[in-house]
Amino acid sequence: MMLNFQNISTNTSTELNLDQTPKELWDMAEKLIKEGHDPKAEIVYKKLLNNTNLAPLAYFRLGEIENRNKDIEKSSFYHTKAFKLDKKLTLRLVAPDHPNYYYQYDEVEEIEVKICPLCNGESELHSCFNMISNNAKLYGFNPIRKWRLCRKCNHIFAENYPKNLEEIFSSTGSKNYLKPNVGLFSILSSIISNINSVVSGNKLLEVGVGAGEMISVAKGMLYDVTGLDIRPVYAQNVSERLGVPVYSIDIMRFETDKLFDVIILGDVIEHLSKPTDLLIKCSKMLNEKGVIWISTPNFESAFSNTMKDKDAMWRVWEHLNYFSYTSLNNVLNNLGFEVKDYKISQHYNGSMEVIAKRKS
Repeated sequence: MMLNFQNISTNTSTELNLDQTPKELWDMAEKLIKEGHDPKAEIVYKKLLNNTNLAPLAYFRLGEIENRNKDIEKSSFYHTKAFKLDKKLTLRLVAPDHPNYYYQYDEVEEIEVKICPLCNGESELHSCFNMISNNAKLYGFNPIRKWRLCRKCNHIFAENYPKNLEEIFSSTGSKNYLKPNVGLFSILSSIISNINSVVSGNKLLEVGVGAGEMISVAKGMLYDVTGLDIRPVYAQNVSERLGVPVYSIDIMRFETDKLFDVIILGDVIEHLSKPTDLLIKCSKMLNEKGVIWISTPNFESAFSNTMKDKDAMWRVWEHLNYFSYTSLNNVLNNLGFEVKDYKISQHYNGSMEVIAKRKS
């Protein structure tokens, strides 16, 4: 029978032809979900749960639907069930050239967090996403991530992350971060110029140098630059190319008598399980008139509100915290900083950029 999407009832399955082959039912459900008919797709996917071959895929899709339905525990259950039924599910979920095509599911020893890492407030479940579809290889993480929301300070954080987090970060890396994106230089020079308007002094520390675009521009604009990166391959690559000191160490263990005028935290604080500790550490390394520049995803951004569950932000396995402007501003104020500039990132539409200066 021909399926008329305009006339499908949202409450019953009487207008769905469920007496079809499993392959035909799958194709029907995929079309329904693509066109935004979650209730009808859910009926069809549930019909497929008794099919040994298609059940893992159906559970996976049901996990995505329940996330949109805001039944987070059910979403987590369905997603996890999918991978337990087929440990090599990604062979059927992503294209052969995808970084996670050969991923094989294994249970991960994790830390569970339910208290807000910023304000120690109570939290509630916010969402549940799979990390597999992100265009970066998944290392040592659970492919299913539950996010929690603290309404007290308006902050979102990961409920679960691996116990060996630092080991994973320090031992992995992407070849994409070995070659700098020279197309970013103009954008970054505007950022440095903006920082120049609120700071005096030229000693700059960048935490998380990546491919070295920011530190390269800062050096070219006559800053005395130092870099840190937890990944040795990134630190060595940038240090050798630019001839500047870049240390391969977690900033929380970095010790120096030097005080900096500017500390750059470009897409860093979302990676830490305790981001406030990082900001406290940075505060101690700044001179009395120093500034911190921060770029980080903003879950209340125009982009995120527009894209909703399609925002790739929710599927980045390295990210553990998502700030709103409110939560970031509160933390900075509590540490004695005043936000001098706040804008949408020109690099990532869903991120915010903030310049915060120590209060006089």
